[in-house]
Amino acid sequence: MIDAALALRINEQIDHTQLTFTEYDGANLDVASKLSRFGFNLLVTPAIASRFKDLLLLLDSYGPDNILLMDPKPTDLSWYNKNKMGTAEKNAIIKTAKQMQKRMTAKIVVDSCFSFELDNTKGCMAARRICYVNYPYVYPCSFLVCEAMRMGGSARRQVH
Repeated sequence: MIDAALALRINEQIDHTQLTFTEYDGANLDVASKLSRFGFNLLVTPAIASRFKDLLLLLDSYGPDNILLMDPKPTDLSWYNKNKMGTAEKNAIIKTAKQMQKRMTAKIVVDSCFSFELDNTKGCMAARRICYVNYPYVYPCSFLVCEAMRMGGSARRQVH
């Protein structure tokens, strides 16, 4: 949905855009080539883990500022139970990411949910440094998608 004109507006008005890449589609790869300052969110599932090195190199080839490793969240329990990864699998991903970082331009970072089991890091960035946009609405994060958290659209609310 991002054409050349919209990409120009984004590049002029938005400091940085994170594009999500999952095992289901790579549509955001085309968008990345139109943006000047962006990063990728990489949702690490068993399908992604099986080709992790190749995907890191592919995403890095588009010139992102960062690649954010994200952990599956339990918004759909059936999907989550099939795609969650254990501590040993996450540690293997982090070890591989550290090795791959030496060959890459993009900085590899992890979201706070991914790191909970690894080093007891805590602290959610929802609505402080990130937001989730599902046009025409904006939410504090992709896991707080409910009417009470919704901003934007035709029904505007004032927040105090």
